[in-house]
Amino acid sequence: MENVIRKICNSDYFIHIIGLNDVNCGNVNDLFGEIDRLKDGYFYQILDANAIAGVEHLYFAAVNALKAFSQGLNISKRFSLEFLLHVSGQRQISKAIEMVGVKRDTKEIVLVIFAQKKKVSSTAITTISKIIGGIRDDNVLEIHDPIRVAELYGLENFYDNITMLKRLLIERSALLITQY
Repeated sequence: MENVIRKICNSDYFIHIIGLNDVNCGNVNDLFGEIDRLKDGYFYQILDANAIAGVEHLYFAAVNALKAFSQGLNISKRFSLEFLLHVSGQRQISKAIEMVGVKRDTKEIVLVIFAQKKKVSSTAITTISKIIGGIRDDNVLEIHDPIRVAELYGLENFYDNITMLKRLLIERSALLITQY
């Protein structure tokens, strides 16, 4: 599978995205705790693949989360949670986790790494994907159930237009910092 690694515009960070299928998350708090103990030189987030609208959705959520931090408009003190808020378009962390976070029964996930060096992000991807388990499957990065995604974000009228659905989610992420 081809790695998705991009330099995030107007920043020193790269975003590295992979999909995993047939995952057994188990106790999510334990999973995040184990990964947090290893974290060195990167930020990460693990998302429910069935709640995202492709790589562009994630990339622009990262751009907007970094922009929020650089302008002092961030909602969360942690970048990984700010990113989660921008992916979900929510201002409340608990709602964002409910919408796009992984749960015990999540089988398809997206692993996202943010690092200033590609080598660090590649090492993190390898290490964390071994902890998570499952099968590498970047096909989960695309929308497979547009009705579910549209309903999740309250955009039911756009389930039949995936391009518009993706654009609206990117726009929602960009507008998050304007909501007080």
